[in-house]
Amino acid sequence: MLESSRYYKLAERINSKLDLREALEQVVVAISEEIVRCDAVGIYLPKPDGTFQGYIGKPDRLNGLMLDQLNVDPKNDMLAQEIITFKKSIYIPDTSVDQRPDPKIVQFFQIKSLLALPITYEEEIFGIVYLFDYGIAMNLSIEEIQTVEAYVNMAAVVIRNTKIFAGFQNIEKELMLAKKELQLNLLTPVEREVYELKQQGLNKTEIAKHLQKSLNTVKNQWKNVREKLGL
Repeated sequence: MLESSRYYKLAERINSKLDLREALEQVVVAISEEIVRCDAVGIYLPKPDGTFQGYIGKPDRLNGLMLDQLNVDPKNDMLAQEIITFKKSIYIPDTSVDQRPDPKIVQFFQIKSLLALPITYEEEIFGIVYLFDYGIAMNLSIEEIQTVEAYVNMAAVVIRNTKIFAGFQNIEKELMLAKKELQLNLLTPVEREVYELKQQGLNKTEIAKHLQKSLNTVKNQWKNVREKLGL
């Protein structure tokens, strides 16, 4: 079983990472170190078209292909379908007697055994984690599978928190844009035109020439703009 101290140390390292890729890389490394018999660990994240694309893994290149070149399509992969539907881990100790994984993938990578786990949080699926070997079956114990599940749960929290943080950033950006628009509404049409020309990099002399106004008029209008916008 996973030692509590090791788990909490990993949690601390992950929580110190603001970048999603860096945080998930910590999870991948932890799994690969815990389950040393597996030849590959990969995290696949959902795409808008319903497929799952390789995001980060160890190694990052498989049979000459970069991980992000690999896609799992639930329409062709019964294992992925089952993972998404039931949101439970599935361990296949012998792929030769189980037809659920995509046979093309199994043959291409010569996969002998496979562990697939959903990355879920409150019934929402954020991705799929795959562990497999090339030649010798992993022969995973229940305890080892539970350990990997603990790490994958950590990945789910990381992705969820990243989404929440991104949502807050979007809200903050929208509020800033709304505030700016409200401020711009304080300007008269002419003042707004002066402001927009200034934003384009024109100086007061160039603005006066463009608007066919005197330089003093433009200076006064720019003064009003600065006062209203707090520039």
